[in-house]
Amino acid sequence: MMTYTKERVLELARMSRISMTEADAESYAQQLSAMRSLADCLQTTDAGEEDLFLDAIPLSALREDAPLPCLSLEEILRMSPKSTEDGIVVPRVVEG
Repeated sequence: MMTYTKERVLELARMSRISMTEADAESYAQQLSAMRSLADCLQTTDAGEEDLFLDAIPLSALREDAPLPCLSLEEILRMSPKSTEDGIVVPRVVEG
């Protein structure tokens, strides 16, 4: 079983460029370790050959995967706040 330490959480935060206090790192380390423990437990649980997920969904809730009508490119561009001839203009999020 893998446990997360405060130091490991702080290192992941640094690599992700997320500012984090030592107290937050300690809290996240405990939470991540608990989630990892649960995931490890689920990996070892024998569910047998049954597909339990599909048993929980009534068949009447499922539908055929069929294409439906959609808007044309012209309609989408007309509704967008800012567009060019062939696309929607969005603000730049990456500097450089």
